[in-house]
Amino acid sequence: MKKVQIFFLIALISCHEPELTSRQYPFLVMKEVVSVTDGIRFIAEFKTLGNIPVSRYGFLWWEGTVLDSSNFFLKQIEDDAEKGEFSLEINTDLKAGAKYNVRPFAENQGSLVLGDIMEFEGKETPFPSVVNFFPKKGGPNDIITITGSNFSLAKHRIKIFLGADVGEVISTNENEIVFSLPNKFARSGMVPLIVKSGESTVQASEEFEIDGHMISDFQPKEGFIGETEIVIKGNGFLNSGNIVIIGKYEATVLIESETEIKVKLPYTMEQGDVNLQVSINEQVAFASSKIKLKSRWKRLNDFPGSPRLEAFSTIIGDFLYIVGGETSSTYSKEVWRYDFSDDSWLQLPDFPGIGRRGGVGFSLGNIIYYGLGTGSGGIDDFWSYNTLNGQWKKTHNFSLASSTAPISTSLDGLGYLLAGWSTGVWNFTEETGWKFLGIPADIHIGRESDNHFEMNGEVYILDIVRSQINSYHLYRVNREAPSIWTYLYSIPFSKKEYNGICFVAQGYAYIGEGSFYNEREFFKLDVSTNQRVRIENFQGSSVIRGAISFSYRDRGYVGFGLVMENGSSQAHWSNAFWVYDPSIQ
Repeated sequence: MKKVQIFFLIALISCHEPELTSRQYPFLVMKEVVSVTDGIRFIAEFKTLGNIPVSRYGFLWWEGTVLDSSNFFLKQIEDDAEKGEFSLEINTDLKAGAKYNVRPFAENQGSLVLGDIMEFEGKETPFPSVVNFFPKKGGPNDIITITGSNFSLAKHRIKIFLGADVGEVISTNENEIVFSLPNKFARSGMVPLIVKSGESTVQASEEFEIDGHMISDFQPKEGFIGETEIVIKGNGFLNSGNIVIIGKYEATVLIESETEIKVKLPYTMEQGDVNLQVSINEQVAFASSKIKLKSRWKRLNDFPGSPRLEAFSTIIGDFLYIVGGETSSTYSKEVWRYDFSDDSWLQLPDFPGIGRRGGVGFSLGNIIYYGLGTGSGGIDDFWSYNTLNGQWKKTHNFSLASSTAPISTSLDGLGYLLAGWSTGVWNFTEETGWKFLGIPADIHIGRESDNHFEMNGEVYILDIVRSQINSYHLYRVNREAPSIWTYLYSIPFSKKEYNGICFVAQGYAYIGEGSFYNEREFFKLDVSTNQRVRIENFQGSSVIRGAISFSYRDRGYVGFGLVMENGSSQAHWSNAFWVYDPSIQ
């Protein structure tokens, strides 16, 4: 078998046949191109060798009609030149059906002779394969050799990929590629080594190891978003300045050394299995396994009706009742019942009054009281609904119809409207109707952006502070004199607040923001001590306006409203329904 190797062609392309003389230089012609089992055979002939010895010779070929420095292939035959025929078999990097041109060449003392051109049609050649590579690991600018078969003979037709990085090809022949590693890497550790030869791509059976920092392990393998601390072990870390990315979020680094990093899972993550990586000077090392992110939020069955905001909700027994609200097209009169036991929704007969948003009410025994709110204008009617027989009945109107979006609740067998701009505090019984109790001093409670929660028999009011737009003020309602409210403290958030959401579970209040900035901060609050612990963000969309939030059996529920998806600038109506369960392990 003849020995062959590749050589450079820039000088060759610039030479021309007129440089030759008939006596000093060889004379060669292209005779034929023959199809063989795995490729093509070129056959040419030296008619004469000339007076000066031939230093090298072979074949040059290219696809199409135009030859330039970016599309040619060249192979030199190393056997001594002799008068008569010589040939070369090509079994790599040909395109079936493509049109090629080939011509023989010979060189002596720096002068080049080119034979005539012959056209041929390409045929399918064997797929390239990688047998081995060495060394198995390396750093910036190291030289790596790949052995195999059927590699392209043209450097410009070879690409070497090491994960996200690309090597620089030094030389190539059918059975060997030599390349250098880049001077900077995107990542360290084990990466796939992939060879693109011509139109074919092949991956080595082993991975290549890029020098740099490494992650050997991390514990635990799963954790709760915003709570769990993760210890990462390895080598090559920095004593300061390591960047740990979990999924798509940067974790808070608590402790770091050359061999260990401790981080806390970010609050902003979504549940699922994600990558863990450590970045140093823009080079990334990945853990060999993914970390499982757990959430105490769970999405329940979506509300099957039209998405809505500012719906009224109340709980009787094991059922949640939803009345009214504003949809994208109308003020609703729909009545729905949710069964906590099997996560199911049931539509009941419509409310007979005017459709509205911001309706308020409360439940006393098996009776729901509902009314007020906004439709085509302010609405002053008030109704009772018997949940046992499904009958609605109009009851005592509320004379101050301008009382938009007051907070409503029940306490000690009475229903209450707590403010509503400046209309004060009122209680209600079926027998006596409405009774004015007074106006809480120095506050303006009852806007649609306010909320409340009940804990240990006490009612607490969350009032958004217009002069301090990034915080809520928390008030406790005096149970004996509900028109007297005690200011407790301010609860800050990082962004502009609008509609907060809140509930109570396992003796703590949970307070989340409503924001125009895709923030979904949530805090666990010890009301008696004002000790706040930030927990994972609400897993649903950022609530902008009109969601419902409430407590049931030591779990918190959030649903509906006008929301904004994370990363989006467009708000939309939501029918999602979520539960937060702090007992999940």
